[in-house]
Parts: sequence; C-alpha cells; structure tokens
Amino acid sequence: MRRAAAAGTSLKLSPQWYLYEVVTAPGESSTQITVTGVTAGETTLTVGDRVYTVVVTGTAVEEEHHYVNGFCTDADCDEPYQPAVLNEDGIYEIGNGGQLYWFMELVNGGANDADAILVDNVTVNPGTFAEDGTYTAAEGEAVRSWTAMGSAAAEYTGTFNGNSKSISGLYLNKTGTTSADKYAGFISHLGEGGEVKDLTVAGSYFYGYGTVGAVAAKNNGNIEGCTNSSYVGSGSMNCGGIVGDNYGTVTGCSNSGAVTGKDAAVGGIAGKNNSDGVITDCENTGAVSSSSKHVGGIVGSSAGAIRENSNSGAVKGSSITGGIVGQSTGDIEDCVNSGTVEAGSDIGGIAGIAMGSITRCGNSGTVGSDFIYGSRTGGIVGQAGGTSKTDKAVISQCYNTGTVNGKTEVGGIAGQIGGSMSVGNGTSTVYMDIEDCYNTGDVNGTTGNLGGVVGYVYNSDSGVEDCYNTGTVSPSSKYATYVGGVAGRLASDATIENCFYETGCAKDGSNKVQNGVGASSKGSSTADVTNATTKKTEEEFASGEVTWLLNDSTDEGDLVWKQTIGTDASAVFTGEIVHYNVDAEEPYYNGEPTIHEHAWGEPTFDWSDTENVTATFTCTKNTNHTETVDAVITSSTTEGDCETAPVTTYTATVTLEGNEYTDTKTVTGEVPGHSYGEPTFT
Repeated sequence: MRRAAAAGTSLKLSPQWYLYEVVTAPGESSTQITVTGVTAGETTLTVGDRVYTVVVTGTAVEEEHHYVNGFCTDADCDEPYQPAVLNEDGIYEIGNGGQLYWFMELVNGGANDADAILVDNVTVNPGTFAEDGTYTAAEGEAVRSWTAMGSAAAEYTGTFNGNSKSISGLYLNKTGTTSADKYAGFISHLGEGGEVKDLTVAGSYFYGYGTVGAVAAKNNGNIEGCTNSSYVGSGSMNCGGIVGDNYGTVTGCSNSGAVTGKDAAVGGIAGKNNSDGVITDCENTGAVSSSSKHVGGIVGSSAGAIRENSNSGAVKGSSITGGIVGQSTGDIEDCVNSGTVEAGSDIGGIAGIAMGSITRCGNSGTVGSDFIYGSRTGGIVGQAGGTSKTDKAVISQCYNTGTVNGKTEVGGIAGQIGGSMSVGNGTSTVYMDIEDCYNTGDVNGTTGNLGGVVGYVYNSDSGVEDCYNTGTVSPSSKYATYVGGVAGRLASDATIENCFYETGCAKDGSNKVQNGVGASSKGSSTADVTNATTKKTEEEFASGEVTWLLNDSTDEGDLVWKQTIGTDASAVFTGEIVHYNVDAEEPYYNGEPTIHEHAWGEPTFDWSDTENVTATFTCTKNTNHTETVDAVITSSTTEGDCETAPVTTYTATVTLEGNEYTDTKTVTGEVPGHSYGEPTFT
C-alpha cells in the first residue's frame, strides 16, 4: 500500500495506482493488487483459490503528468519518473528513460527481485561522453546521472531481459573512495539467481574508484547475450567491459568499448574471474589498457574457466598481460587472439602467465613490446607452469602465426616453461609440458634464449614433444646466444622429442645458422640429437612428410595433425589425414594413392660374386622406388699359353618388364709360365 486516506478523500495518483487495504485471513501476509474502477466501499476479490475482502479507503483520481522520455517536466512533481507497466506475467515493461529510472528506484527501494523487460530502445542522455567523462550535450540538456541497481546488502536477484534492445547514454561517475562508491555499473551487485540477458549498453560512461563493469560491477548470477560499447574505467580495482568481478557465468557477451584501469585486474569482458566463475563464448574488440599488471583482452586475472572466447582488441599493460587473460590459474580452452599485446614482461598472445593447462588456442596478433623490454614473451604464453610434477599442466594443440618480440626468453609458443613462480603468499617450483603445438610466426629478441617453440625450458621435469617451427628465429644483438629452431635453451635433463624445424630458420647473433636447440645436451649449433629435433626443408614440410612423422608415422586412431597437401604449407589441426605409401606417385598423400607407372633407368649390376649377380633398377619418377633382379650368368674363356694368361668373360643378363639388360665382367687368370721338360744336350 502506497498511502492511506479517509474514505471520500480525493487523491492525486498515477493512473495505475489505486488505494486499498487487503483484509486477510489470520496469519496470512498481504498481497499488493491493483484495483480499478471501484469507489470507496467494500468489495470482494478472488485471487487464485482464495476470496479476499477488499476495503477501498479512497477513490483514485488520475493526475495528468507531462512526460518527455518518461521524465516528468512539471514543476515540483512528486513523481518524476513515469512508472513502468506491470504486465500480466508480473514483469515490468520499460520503454523509455523515465521508466528505467522508476524501475531502478523500485529495485533499490526493496523490490530487488523484480523482473523487467525492455519493450523499446531506451536513451537517457542523448549526447556523447569522452573517456574523461566530459559530456557533450545533444540539445543543451544537462547530464543525468545513473544509480546502479542492487547493493552488497540487497543484490539484484530478478531477471532483466534486454529483449535484444539497447540502453544508451547512462552516466555513472564515482570518484569517491567510500564504501558507497565502491561499485559502479548498470547493476551494482547481481546476486545468485539474478540474470541479465540480451541487453546492449551503448554510448554510456562508467567510472569508479572501485569495481566497475558496464552490465554489473559484481556478478554472482548469470549474464548472457549482452553487449557493451561504452567506456569503462576504474581508478584502483577490477574493471571489465561487461563485469568487474565475476563469480557467476558470463556467456555469449561482447565488448567494443574502451576499458582502462590501474592497480588491479582489467579485462575486455571481466576484470577478475574467480574460481567459481565461467566465461564462455565472449568476444572483445575494444582497446584494453592499464598502467599496471594483470591485463587481458577477455579477463585480467582468472582462477575459473575460460572457454571459446576471442579477442581482436589491442591489449596493453605494464606486465602479466595476454590477448585473452593476464594471469590464469584455471584452464583455458578454445580461445583465439588476433589483437596486438604489449607489456614489459610476461606477455602472451593467450596468457601472460598460466598455471593451468592451455588447450586448442591460437594467436595471430603481434605479441611483445620493443626489444628493450619483454622478458618471457610467447606467442601463446609468456611464462607457464603448474605446481604438480606428476599431473603436469600442458600446453597442447596450440598454434601461433603472429610475430613475437622480446628481450630474453622468447618463443613462438612459450617464452619460458617451468621455473619458479609466485603462488599464494610465496613462490613454488612449477612444471609444464608443450605437446602438439606449432609456430610459423617470426621470433625476435635481443640477449638470447630464443626458440621457435620455446625460449627456455627451465627445469628437468618440463619438456617439448611433437611440435614444429617454420618461423624465423633471430636476435637483434650480435652478442645474443642460445638460439634454436625449436628451443633456445633447455635444462640439462629436460625432455624434447619428435620435434622439427625448417632448415636455416634460426641464426645466432653472429648470423651463424643454428639447429634445433641452442644449448643443452639435446643439441647445439653443430648437431641435432636423433629423435629430439630434426631439420626439414620447406618442400618436406609442404609434402606432408612432417605431418606423418608428427602423427608417429601412422594414419590410424585419433590423429591430432592434419594437412591438405597442396593447400597447407605444413601440418595443422584441421584438414585431411596424411597417408604414406612408398609405391605411390607421391609417397605422402590425402585420400587414395596414385600408383604411378615406373620409368626404370639403367640397372646397376652387383658383381661381388660372379656366380650370384644382381641388377638394381631405380625409378626415374621416384628414386625411393627400386627393383632388384637376379641375373642369368653365362661365360666364355680364352685359354692362355705359357706367356699369356687365360681370360674369362662373364655375361649377366636380366629381364624387367620385357626389356633385356646385360653387363659383362672380364676376369683374367694367372699366366701359367713355362713347364720345361728334360733338356737335350749337344
């Protein structure tokens, strides 16, 4: 009940509000019901299977208001906002700015579980906002401020359905440092069970000293199908294009607005994703920047799940910066980055630092700052490792095609794996394997530890397996050392198996061509170790040979590596299966083999034994194809005399495909010498 009045009193109320008292059965709570067309007196009202007696204590009298965009223009108006319409489903319909503000006051006044739906696009401030909050009016109007819905004490737990419509021109600028200024966004706190879906927030401005997100500052509920194209910034805490601090789920959301922050986590979708948080199928195209660490195109810092997200916006931080996430202790799956990523250290196309596994992720953006900084820079991750030695975190089925720039510990996939990292309040030794990954991007550095796949494998319980690199690996300083086609530097007992690199792809600071590993027991500038790293030519990569070898020389089972020969320059994760048949016209092929007709050259005869001679034919179309045939031997001998040795001529004859081939070998015997009889004396 909004107000009470004596019977017969005339009241000035909005059209849909009528005064009543509900007389209930003992012990039952009152229920607010709109009663229309009833004058003062007593009536009955059926609600469900219950009959209530309703006493109307006043007659509703419509009061005429003059609304513009739902905001009352009357002087001294006691109801400044046009009320939202409550439909038959119990959902408030919002079609203009005033109704949006009315609903916000309803929620913040205690109805924090109320549901709403947009029935039209809503614009509050029709002008434009600069990134410093300066408002340029459209028609001379003053800027109208927004108050976020919900609070820490009363989180919003209703459903706000954007209905694929937009809210534009919200302005919230909280520069204070009190607890009241701590959270800024369309919603302050979205509680468990609360939901915002299919909403676009456009042309708005959200800034606060604390946690900031365009849709929600803090999320414990579900945010789905929402889009932000507004500026979001924070002066000291987590901020994100959609949500500042996420404990719930964020699915199918996108951000194109600029997001800036400092001293905390900053992300295009979420500032921080906590251990219970899930961020899935989201996209960021906006610029994300911070003057400090923990910066990501999707999320600044994450302990939860990150799956199927993409970023194409430019990402810049001081350190621990990634195209998808700045730092992650959870797993990252099926994410791609094409935006530039720049920071001073711990920089990755996917993650700056990762302590969980990274699976099926790819980067095509340029990663790294200039060559002055950039320690631990990788096309996928700057530094990576998990705390378990037996159940190690793994980087698997990832690729990089972007240029990677850094100072030291620079790699096409990872700058450094293993080593020591900050964990909790201390540091721990970490371990990591790289499996089934490839790099085709250029890797540039200055002082050393540069590798086509990994810059530095720091400890013996980390390693690299079934990977390849075709990108160039080159330092800018002549003093640079530890440069390799696969790995720049390995710990003495670190493992590296079945990896390949393009011939001549890596050179050290003195322009000397390097092999698979820059320095360790697994190789050097002078030699590759069998079954560790192997050089292959560009043609061998294109032929499908490396794909076959990466699949452990099989075309059966659940194969990781594919290649459409003639289209793909090297092995990839999609495409056709590569087969091998030594008798095929091309031994590595897709589909069914083409068995060519041999074109045999002249045979080579083996005369190591004149009684068992063989002839070997080599196909001129494929020198791997040979045929060996036993020869038929004939011989003739010219007898010698006492001063002449006997001569035996052997003729070897073979027939192949109807053609006869012969070869001869002559064997000269020993001169028998004179055999004198008894002498004759005279």
